[in-house]
Amino acid sequence: MQQRLCVALFAAKLALVSVLQCVKQRVSEVNRRFLAVCDPPAPGLMASNPPLCSVYAAASQVGARLGGHGQAPAMPFGVLEHTFDSPQPATVHAVATLAWFFALRPQEVCADGDSAKAGPLKYEDVELFCRVRAGWMMCDDDGSADGLATVVLINVKASKTDKARVGTRRCLHQSGKRACPVAAAVALRREVRRAAGYRPDTASSAHTVRILTSPIAGCVTTLALADWLTRVTKTQRLSRSLTPYSLRRGGITALAASGATEATIRQHGRWSARSTVYTQYVEQTVEGSSNIAVAMGAVSATWTGQV
Repeated sequence: MQQRLCVALFAAKLALVSVLQCVKQRVSEVNRRFLAVCDPPAPGLMASNPPLCSVYAAASQVGARLGGHGQAPAMPFGVLEHTFDSPQPATVHAVATLAWFFALRPQEVCADGDSAKAGPLKYEDVELFCRVRAGWMMCDDDGSADGLATVVLINVKASKTDKARVGTRRCLHQSGKRACPVAAAVALRREVRRAAGYRPDTASSAHTVRILTSPIAGCVTTLALADWLTRVTKTQRLSRSLTPYSLRRGGITALAASGATEATIRQHGRWSARSTVYTQYVEQTVEGSSNIAVAMGAVSATWTGQV
């Protein structure tokens, strides 16, 4: 009787953990809480209770789908660009594009981000600029000049590496490709206005404030983004499953492959000047490995093999 009660309690805790993972999307924190509150059962107990095995496996699968950067493969730009070849959910697509180029963490861009810690980007945090004779002019919040924008600037007010909430601003120009950060920002701002029924000529000041403080991702949650990436994985027959963190890793990997300096990578990824964490994000690419074999062969050709 006592053993059954323990199994039931443990299964309930696992189910609660799974729900929290889906709702709050803070996988790393949930995992730490899970390990502190509820230790995994002994192997013998797992073997003798198939239902418990099923619950434990389900919880593990949820963690794998939404998992942190430790399990996430980098999303190549070619994969992101290829998604434009078929109809995609416009808002989710734009969120993924913005997250890839700005190397954003899921909780920094998705609508369910924790405002007490990282917090999702708001409409007012995504600014567009267009070129004028005198230089650059910021587009109005009503979207009247968004179509002329060639630069997007985001203001990440807080993140897990910005405990003091100083905030960081990052700016990108048009990519010249279908996957473009400026086009993504224009689409997201337009969708927020459309969903709220915003009209500049009739909007009250209170309505305008609500628009400015609305999440730029609209209703796109981390789970919705994870579902879209799962479909992309299957559609493009990728060998590893993409997760929301694949976007941040993909952007950083592409930046490193482009020949950017370590300082530039740290700055774009919002790491401290001495941090080496970014090296865990960078994966080897076909372009980046083009000269490795040649260099190794050149050394081997003059190596006598004698010490």
